Amino acid sequence: MNVEEAMLSFLARPDYVPMSLEAIIRAIGGDKSDLRQLRKIVPRLIKSGAIVVKKRNLLALPEGESLPEGTILFRSSGSARVVFTAEPGQKPRDPIHIDAKDTGVALHGDRVVIKLQRGRRDRDDWGSGIVIRVTKRANTILTGTLRRTRLAWYVIPDDPRISREIVVRDPLRSNLKALPKEEDKVVVRL
Repeated sequence: MNVEEAMLSFLARPDYVPMSLEAIIRAIGGDKSDLRQLRKIVPRLIKSGAIVVKKRNLLALPEGESLPEGTILFRSSGSARVVFTAEPGQKPRDPIHIDAKDTGVALHGDRVVIKLQRGRRDRDDWGSGIVIRVTKRANTILTGTLRRTRLAWYVIPDDPRISREIVVRDPLRSNLKALPKEEDKVVVRL
């Protein structure tokens, strides 16, 4: 579990009271490098609505809003929808649309937590959502074509529902026995 996930799970505890970032780091057993890392991450989390700032710069999860968890299913355009599993005896919740810019680092089939956003004013339903975090990866291994730019190597996944390129390290610096060349099919472990 990385420091961001540790902080979010700590904030989700029922006995949590709003704290400063430094107090949260002490409570989860982090060090100065974790504090530096979170200082870079927290503004993004605040902007996306995953956490809110209370009085005197105390951090907490948003109150009164549910953060539902579901499975994200991508379209080839990069946008996605999140489908929810039904609780026994209840009807399933309607799927929620996620714009391509709001999918974060999620990939097709991952379990994600989303923040709901209201739709148009004249409708009473939830229009779309923003991915807050990935709780479980569906695939940790992907196949694709190895490509290169002047500065980096990357893999274009074979699955058309994955619209992101995956940056990889230079094959010359890796410990691979058979060095792949540009345009080779490769397997990437996330």
